[in-house]
Amino acid sequence: MQLMALHDIGGNIVGLVVSQPDMPLAQVTTDAHPGARTTEVEVPEGVTLDLDSRQLSEVLENLKENYLVDIPTVKGKLKRKPDASAEQSSVY
Repeated sequence: MQLMALHDIGGNIVGLVVSQPDMPLAQVTTDAHPGARTTEVEVPEGVTLDLDSRQLSEVLENLKENYLVDIPTVKGKLKRKPDASAEQSSVY
């Protein structure tokens, strides 16, 4: 799966887009602002992205709320926010 994150300079995620690796990414309209960046990120370990799942939007919202884009890497990684609950399940 391809996972793209729209984020600010601090790595705070504004939106996420997921697609099959061989398919073009969909255009996303958000409240982008100056300084917004788009980075392809790796799906965090233990997270399953299933395009056919009814819960996909919940999984993406969980990532948005609990992760930041780790900007210094070549291919972005998501890292857990310091205040995110460790008890939340990330597999749906």
